[in-house]
Amino acid sequence: MGFLRKLIYRFRLFLLRRKLGKISRIKRVVNYSGAESFVILFEADNNGGSGFIGELARKIEKDGKRVSLIGFSGLAKSRGGGKKDTASGAHIYGKKDFGWTLKPVADGLKRITEGEFDVLLDLSHPGSVHLKYLAVLISAKFKIGARHPDYLDVFDLVLEVGDDFGAEELARHAMHYLKIIKTKS
Repeated sequence: MGFLRKLIYRFRLFLLRRKLGKISRIKRVVNYSGAESFVILFEADNNGGSGFIGELARKIEKDGKRVSLIGFSGLAKSRGGGKKDTASGAHIYGKKDFGWTLKPVADGLKRITEGEFDVLLDLSHPGSVHLKYLAVLISAKFKIGARHPDYLDVFDLVLEVGDDFGAEELARHAMHYLKIIKTKS
């Protein structure tokens, strides 16, 4: 990583931490049966979607829960505005859908940050600062993501996984833990 990329990353990390300090939210442990709404953040592949995401969303919706899928493609050069992926039903955004201070400028992203969700599941790579910033902005009672030293305060349930761990495995583990969590009714 070059000097300029490191500098930009550190600046964006500073913005993320500053926003995290300003936002107050009531954290609550939510299990799978108690959750009614999910938002899943993921990195889209070269075609704009991700194969297993649609299947995961269908499984969750089959249990009577609402699911919002937000994908991010770093390859998108122009403003996507939330292009809908027909295979998964996800809205795919690119770098141009965020301002230089990482604030969402696309209407769909603004709407999703104004919503209220029970569970946020972040399946993105730790280096995806755009999705981590979005995870901070989205109001969710329970946030789940992979462990990374820069983003420990973003998530309530931090999954310790290696660098070779894929998004599909992360989703499988997160769903497993959500299903075994016991909460008071």
